Amino acid sequence: MNSFLDTFYGNRTAKEALVLYKQDGRFPHAILLEGEPGCGRKTFARYLACAVECGEESGPCGRCLTCRKILSGIHPDVVLIDGAGCSRSFHIDEIRRLKSGVYIRPNEAERKIYILAEAQNMTVQAQNALLKVLEEPPAGVMFLLTCDNRARLLDTILSRVTVIPLEPLTPEECRRALGERYPGEPAQRLDWLCRVFGGNLGRCVAGVEDEKVRSQAERTARLLEKISRGDDYGLLTELSALEGSRGELDSCLEQLHRACSAAYVSAWRGERAGEDSFSLAPLQCKKILAIIEKAAEFSRQNMGLSLLITWLSAELQLAAR
Repeated sequence: MNSFLDTFYGNRTAKEALVLYKQDGRFPHAILLEGEPGCGRKTFARYLACAVECGEESGPCGRCLTCRKILSGIHPDVVLIDGAGCSRSFHIDEIRRLKSGVYIRPNEAERKIYILAEAQNMTVQAQNALLKVLEEPPAGVMFLLTCDNRARLLDTILSRVTVIPLEPLTPEECRRALGERYPGEPAQRLDWLCRVFGGNLGRCVAGVEDEKVRSQAERTARLLEKISRGDDYGLLTELSALEGSRGELDSCLEQLHRACSAAYVSAWRGERAGEDSFSLAPLQCKKILAIIEKAAEFSRQNMGLSLLITWLSAELQLAAR
């Protein structure tokens, strides 16, 4: 494996696909990188762009001027259009601006590359506008799309892209990556973050660097502890603190689901939980996951927060018994 690609942890299959494209000298004109937030979709898109533009036969090298410009986000022929935001916030105007530039020759490189991040947020009108240029792409133009779930894109878009899935890291890969990035952080904190965020390196990094994210993770850990101990009053008290913000509740549900999924897998493997971990049987984890998914659905339907939290607390208490 290319040594530069080793700096992108895990995802061996995706990296091998990149290497094969480079060796063959023929990249698809449109690639969709699919994976959950925090798994490195945008970073891998830049690695792909490096592979396309790098002059090294075994590239990307990560060292040449071209690679360094791409990785720094300053290469004139690698254009990032970031659709980060709420659903359907990626409008047709962005695609119109893209289409006005695709027929202009590259400044430095052989190809012009457009990275469309968070493509799942494109409106239907924007996707239809993009479809026309995907069907008949200009020579020397490549599109790299990222999304959290391909099902959120039109079938007509999916039929014209090559999908490369990106996966969260294993706990071991995530722990090694965090240790190399933050050698001064306490080992126990890094272990805990890997468990809470289920191997999602991006979220673990945010947990180290962002006090708000770390605080949310700590709340998740407290909730799981109270569920496993059967502390009904403590569980309701923790959840009631979220009544003022649907966004915080949704974030908490997402983290609970992730942590419980990781615990479910670990329990079936017979792995020993960490000292600060909660302890639930696989069947309990499965019940709790179903409850969390139902609560997330109720939240999307705008159920009143007070009613939702009361229901959630009662259901979680029953599931843990």
